[in-house]
Amino acid sequence: MKTDISEDIKEEVLKHLNDLRIKIKEQNLSIEERFAVRSSGVGEDSEATSAAGQNETVLGCVGEAEVLRAVRRCWASMFAFNSAYYRRQNGQPCSCGGGVVVQALVRARAAGVLFTRHPLGDPSTLLITANYGLGESVVSGSVEPDSIIVKRETNELRIAKIDLGSKKERVKPDGDGVTVEMVSEEERKVPCLTVSEILKLAKIGVSQEELWGAGRDIEWAICDDVIYLLQARPITSSERWTEEELLHELDFPIMSDDELLTFANTGEVLPKPITPMTYDLVVTPLQKGIDSVIGCNGDHYDRSVAVSHNRCALVLYNSVYRRMPPQIDIGIRMIEMAVHGHKVADDNIVSTALHRRRPHFLDRALTIASMIKSVILTKSKMNDTIKRVNKMNLEMETSDPLEYLNRLVSSLPEKMQGYSSNHSHTSSASTFTQFIAMSILLEGKEDFTPEHCSEIGLLLSSGDVLSAEVPLALADITRKLEESGKAEEFRVLEPRDAMTWLRKKLPHVHMDICQFLEQHGHRAIMEFDLATKPWALVPEEFIKVLQTMPMTKDENKITKSNAEIIASLKTPQKPSTRKALRWILPLCHRSVRHREGTKAHLILAIHKLRMSILKLAKLLVRQWYLPHPDLIFFFRLNELRAYIVKRNPALLRKAIQRQQLYPGWCKLKFAEVNTGWFDPVPTAGPAVTAGDVTIQATSVCGGEVVGRACVVKDLSEIRELQSGDILITDSTDIGWSPYFPLLSGIVTELGGLISHGAVIAREYGLPCIVGATNATSAFVTGDTVRLCATTGTVQRVHLHTAQTVAD
Repeated sequence: MKTDISEDIKEEVLKHLNDLRIKIKEQNLSIEERFAVRSSGVGEDSEATSAAGQNETVLGCVGEAEVLRAVRRCWASMFAFNSAYYRRQNGQPCSCGGGVVVQALVRARAAGVLFTRHPLGDPSTLLITANYGLGESVVSGSVEPDSIIVKRETNELRIAKIDLGSKKERVKPDGDGVTVEMVSEEERKVPCLTVSEILKLAKIGVSQEELWGAGRDIEWAICDDVIYLLQARPITSSERWTEEELLHELDFPIMSDDELLTFANTGEVLPKPITPMTYDLVVTPLQKGIDSVIGCNGDHYDRSVAVSHNRCALVLYNSVYRRMPPQIDIGIRMIEMAVHGHKVADDNIVSTALHRRRPHFLDRALTIASMIKSVILTKSKMNDTIKRVNKMNLEMETSDPLEYLNRLVSSLPEKMQGYSSNHSHTSSASTFTQFIAMSILLEGKEDFTPEHCSEIGLLLSSGDVLSAEVPLALADITRKLEESGKAEEFRVLEPRDAMTWLRKKLPHVHMDICQFLEQHGHRAIMEFDLATKPWALVPEEFIKVLQTMPMTKDENKITKSNAEIIASLKTPQKPSTRKALRWILPLCHRSVRHREGTKAHLILAIHKLRMSILKLAKLLVRQWYLPHPDLIFFFRLNELRAYIVKRNPALLRKAIQRQQLYPGWCKLKFAEVNTGWFDPVPTAGPAVTAGDVTIQATSVCGGEVVGRACVVKDLSEIRELQSGDILITDSTDIGWSPYFPLLSGIVTELGGLISHGAVIAREYGLPCIVGATNATSAFVTGDTVRLCATTGTVQRVHLHTAQTVAD
């Protein structure tokens, strides 16, 4: 390592230093021959980053030797830890260029910083911070300076407020550097600037802002009534986005006050806000795939999915009520049951739907034809998705981040749109077969009862649904742990050490876990979002699940033959009904399997995309673009591309802001159905008074059970769950699968007949109702509740002991 400056640089520095001395003499400045040496790294002092204080500043240098030593210190400081860490956190290269500025040091009476716009964002005010002596005490924060607010008015500047700081110390030149001395009591009690100096500084600030065209952060000093400007930089805080802007940046326009949007379906698969990268690479192509199936043209007026508050909502007039008949019929009610789990449409909704799209005499025929087509093609659609997803390879062998990104997204939207289209076809087929089964079951009736819904749920039970493999495999692993006799030893291990222990002590269980993670490790809550960490990425979380799961028995899994299912039905009155149901039942099972198959492989495609993006993120971390890999998901796609090209720290800061705000956005709650523009519902709902509470909802799997309620508003609260509980939650998805064997019943606010919770509940024969609006507010964990899924009710009850009854 060199310990001195090379001769050519030394000569250049001394030449300019001599020029500076000549200028001081020529201008008759009352400045002693002392110098300030300041570093100025490339990329500093931009609109997004200032790097103020990160690199060395040496004040009070006397003589050429001191200046040369200070220049060397400033250059070296650009590679000190704090400076390098600052660049890393702001996405700047590790190896940076930098200059060094040598200035004549003013023996200031007072100095400080002037913000030509208040840093909190008020452009009508200027802020001056000042202290006695050199400005080092102000910029370093070592003392509390005076703070002065100057108000901009039409034709003048006015001092609005002066707050006296403690000003206990001042920095002044001394010897071959600077020294700190105490400020007298008398000086502390008065401002260090006069009124005329304040106004003069403010006028200079206004002129500087006009010169640069933007707000400026200016360091200044006053000596012998002369104001010197030492350096200036942009006000970085003025570039910060507000939370309101970021919360609504993805919002779709709401076209009218009577627009109807719901979170009933989308809120189940995406219960939290979507990340920006997910919006671009997943949600947008998925929406286009859905639109292509139901007939939307994809513009802002005709989309099946809308986004607001970073949440996805279903646009009902463009989807469920797209082809509304003159009168509500059983078909509309069945679609509502599939999406919402309960009836929604009323006369006003019918009127609006008919006003938007006049019914055509071919509508019904076209709808049925489209449904029949989906049923015919459902297997081929599933097989196409499975084949294409299994062949999907998103690995890029390049160290160039821009090339990696461009190659990754070159054909991705078309692939994701295709998978979405296939899943929409299988979902349509599943809904249509349910409609046929319900029509047969109703035997000509115009409406259905909770008993009909319960029996439809029974008909839809299928023994080989793909998503049911998850809880079955978990139960098998748990059983093997118990049979090993080492379950208790396993449960007390630290999760991060458990896999090593299993490999040594129980290799057969370790092999089963590895196989499970390979097959199902990509499933999770919010699995449609790229930022989600499934078990494959955090196996220790999977270990925690195994450590808390009790052993389950095979008899918990209820299986019935088709003949037994049909024989157990109570509502059919005609022999021909059961005969027709025997024909349609295999078709119902088939469509449910195909729907689950396309969804599972769609999620696998998203996981492959997730892994590829994380590989890119790690590449960007190695090259100092990102401070942490997970931050990549909080960029928009176009922002990431621009950031890789230009390293604009403003784009990085924007992504960081989103990441910081995201946990707060997750706490926002919304009504299930919203008309026009919608806002989050108040978090503090009305208090529930003592007494019975009953909620009517839709049965998806019949049965009756009385037990302890466990209200889970977020999966992080799942530790409250006890074996035998009745789970009451907003919605369920594949990430809940480990907990289904523990439950005696399920109540969800969202969901429909084909929701994940409904599918798994039927597989386990668990009483389950969906569409139980406000259930998580009406009940609390520990309540005793009676779930009568056959009639679609859940109510709070009080259990009385024999002694209580006798009294």
